[in-house]
Amino acid sequence: MDNKTCVLIPLTGLEWNGQTIRFGDSREAVEQILGEAEVVRGSHYYFNKELRFDFDDNGGMKFIECLGGMDGGLQPELCGVPAFQTDAEELLELLKGENDGDIDDSEAEYEYRLLNISVGLYREITPADMDGMLLEMSNMDLTNMGDIRIEEETRRAHHWDTIGIGAKDYYA
Repeated sequence: MDNKTCVLIPLTGLEWNGQTIRFGDSREAVEQILGEAEVVRGSHYYFNKELRFDFDDNGGMKFIECLGGMDGGLQPELCGVPAFQTDAEELLELLKGENDGDIDDSEAEYEYRLLNISVGLYREITPADMDGMLLEMSNMDLTNMGDIRIEEETRRAHHWDTIGIGAKDYYA
């Protein structure tokens, strides 16, 4: 998958290889661009379940979620930056500027919903989680165990695992 072909456009949809899939488009319109989806519990998945679409009761596309994270095959661009490769705090600050208003930060550090631009960010582990884990391991003299795994988790903690964008007022 070409990393430059997927662009998430808040309040609009997704650009794929120069074609735009817009919020409100039908399942058929999405399939004309991306092909047949794998449907699981009403959600339409593409690219090994790294890209998900949800549709409203009228059949219009209302939500797009990229699920691959920084190691996934799908590496979307968002607001001019590689979304999963950009530091989590840096991307959040960029999106706060684009949002210019209300943010649901009730799950701060793990999840944010930027309400004016209908963008959601999520990660399972944060830098603070890693600091606590490393301190606990140090107290138990386990610091030499699993260095590669620790490096990987620390790197993951600084990036978003999933990014969702919705139609206007999706997160309202």
